[in-house]
Amino acid sequence: MSAIWGKADMPRGRCPLLRSLSGVKRTLLIAAQMSASDPKRTSRVTGLPIGYFQESLWLPSLRMRVVVVLEELSKIARKIGRFDAEDSLVRMLASLVTASREFIGVADLEGNALFVNDAGRELVGLRDLEAVRSTRIIDYFSADDHRKILDEVLPAVRDNGFWEGELTFRNFQTGQLIPVLYNIFPVRDSTGAVTAYGTVTRNLTENKSAEQRLRSLASIVESSDDAIVSKNLNGIIANWNKGAERIFGYTAEEAIGQPITILIPADRHSEEREILTRIRRGDRIDHYETTRQRKDGSLIVVSLTVSPIKNAEGQIIGASKIARDMTEQKRSQ
Repeated sequence: MSAIWGKADMPRGRCPLLRSLSGVKRTLLIAAQMSASDPKRTSRVTGLPIGYFQESLWLPSLRMRVVVVLEELSKIARKIGRFDAEDSLVRMLASLVTASREFIGVADLEGNALFVNDAGRELVGLRDLEAVRSTRIIDYFSADDHRKILDEVLPAVRDNGFWEGELTFRNFQTGQLIPVLYNIFPVRDSTGAVTAYGTVTRNLTENKSAEQRLRSLASIVESSDDAIVSKNLNGIIANWNKGAERIFGYTAEEAIGQPITILIPADRHSEEREILTRIRRGDRIDHYETTRQRKDGSLIVVSLTVSPIKNAEGQIIGASKIARDMTEQKRSQ
């Protein structure tokens, strides 16, 4: 066995197996239960026997080894005859971690980072696993989150077995702050003892950017002097801005849920049917000048722009309408 592994403390560059696999992409790092009789041999990982061939880091204080499963491992192992039929599941798990765009990490019980996957290292600006192993859990977070990590997050995972919430990572190279949905959970060995902590964390940057764009859009809509209204394909009002309140006299509470025909004089109801027919076809109606009715019954001249509203699948589910009051302009002409 020493011909394959080298001595227990042999550096990576002198280990024949690891040297021969130095160009193979790493795909998974996990905490493995080790055989008591041979600490070089991994006896089981989360209930699966996975054989002899891993790059690993022996942690004497925890009597465990952190194991990197290699992408080509099963191919090599089958040739040597060391794997059984369950190696396909190990390869599937390895592939899952590699392909994931989430931050996936493992740390020991003292908070020392042991592993971060490729996507995670790219997110926080760490070059390789050697760089990861020089960090602690607390190092990944913004200074403003440190107290919460120490006072809330870590005690929660120790006491309850799980914590999840929004926090902020920092990029080690640029200092950029990254909003994330962070979780942390215990990693247990086959006896049920907690041996490490794991996380599968989601980058919320795009979500936050989208939320900010939506807030900006909502602010524009609310501050507009024009009436901006949305309705479903049955002509029922779904949204109603301040401009619509000023122009038509109905509050949002009064208008939402009512048919759009409350704004249309009885002799012009056919216009609405034609507009909805065109919207269902995907047409847009620009600067259509017509007459509408206020809450007090008075008539006003408006210029309408009506556009289809689509859902995520591209299906038309309603219409947005912008109405500009042209009454005073018409009187002055």
